[in-house]
Amino acid sequence: MNESRTANSARNLAVSIAYQVLLTILNFVSRTILVYCLGEVFLGLNSVFYDVLALLSIAELGVGNAIIFCLYKPLAEGDTRKVSAIINLFKKIYHTIGIVIFGGGLCLIPFLNFFIKLDQPIEHLTLYYVAALLSTCVTYIYSFYQNLYLADQKFYKIKIYDCCFTIFIYIFQILALIIFRNFFLYLIIRGIIWLVRDRFIATRAFKHYPHLKQKEVILPEEKKEIFFSIKSMFLYKIGDVILKNTDYLLISTLIGTVIVGYYSNYNMIINSITAFTTALFSSLLASIGNLSVDSSAKKQYQVFKIINFLSFWIFAFCTISLFCLFNDFITLWFNANFVLHTAMPIVCINFYLLGMLQPIWNFRDATGLFNATKYVSLYASILNLIFSIGLGLVIGLPGILLGTTLSRLLTNFWYEPLKLYTAHFKEKVSSYFKTQAFYGILLLAIGALTYFSTKNINAATLSGFLIKCVCVAVIPNLVLLLLFFKSEAFQYLWHLALGFIKRKK
Repeated sequence: MNESRTANSARNLAVSIAYQVLLTILNFVSRTILVYCLGEVFLGLNSVFYDVLALLSIAELGVGNAIIFCLYKPLAEGDTRKVSAIINLFKKIYHTIGIVIFGGGLCLIPFLNFFIKLDQPIEHLTLYYVAALLSTCVTYIYSFYQNLYLADQKFYKIKIYDCCFTIFIYIFQILALIIFRNFFLYLIIRGIIWLVRDRFIATRAFKHYPHLKQKEVILPEEKKEIFFSIKSMFLYKIGDVILKNTDYLLISTLIGTVIVGYYSNYNMIINSITAFTTALFSSLLASIGNLSVDSSAKKQYQVFKIINFLSFWIFAFCTISLFCLFNDFITLWFNANFVLHTAMPIVCINFYLLGMLQPIWNFRDATGLFNATKYVSLYASILNLIFSIGLGLVIGLPGILLGTTLSRLLTNFWYEPLKLYTAHFKEKVSSYFKTQAFYGILLLAIGALTYFSTKNINAATLSGFLIKCVCVAVIPNLVLLLLFFKSEAFQYLWHLALGFIKRKK
């Protein structure tokens, strides 16, 4: 990556991490207050609502990524006409999507009791659901403008805006819980403030990109290319969303909505960590997209290996930390009744597998290879439903989560690297699988060392938990440092970080 790419990536990363720290803290506080003010039932209810709405958002799938991919080249070439034409096209598409999602959401109202299993019925259930639906749909009015910043490697500006508006969302949500103990207000506040946020970003976009005011129309051949990209990404993402967003529904339907609340606590921690790692890889995505425009496949392959190594270090450390600290943290946060002992290891495995696919997905999206993998997640989602329902009926919650593990291993984990290596890098994919096998063995070895070294630390108190955290942070990173300090990938990343620090000084 050249200096401008590196600087933009670093700037995007710094702002993204700061934003995620704030978001995690506020989310933690908000979730805690929700449980203590309204109860664990509403915690589960909130999770099920947004799982249903995430599935409804299938209508948007592929469009956001297609915008970003289609904007890389005209932004790099300074083709303002094409940039304006693309944005104007997607404006119409997003507005249509919002209407479709709202209509589809209303059609699901008669089936709410099928997805939500409670010992006692909740008053105003439909009203709560409609509030959540509206809060989701309004985001399609202006939200497409933020993709322009991402494609232009200026997503750090969006994160700054997000930070300000997110603070308002959580403050008002917390006040709604504490003062009014009102779940409807809690849900609708997000939609209102997010609409204001999107409108503000749209206004800033017109200032930063004044050519957007031009009513340019996309050319027929350009429209054909764009819709081809949308179709390919849609077919891929439809399976991916089903795969990621059916667990809450299956748990609620097969086991109970309250258990969804318990599992959502684990998922919140997972999502918070994933948000940090996604911030890292998203900050690199536009750089990869630009790299694919003007660099050889060999150069891209070298960059990929470095990013894959970085991914292993990050996700191995996070997975080991989760395995060693998850249940202790949940016990301290609420109490031991919220702990899911048998499900926790599978949650960690799924987190690691998903993390190690991140570099593959970044290069796939940035290089336009999503067409070659458009069906794989659809197959994975079908397998996930079969495995999760079958195993869920037999062994409960662990079975539902294990279904996701098996479906990933049988599809995404081998097919997508195969396509990237053979179709783009022109390299033997066997080297990738050997590396992943080595990383997996290393993860188990370091994980076992860390677990048995810290399992006797009493984490029932805050001081004991913090001591265990320090030990868990030091042991895996120290071992990884000793093993890889002299490796080419580590040295590259080390000198890259040092160079950035020196430039800042």
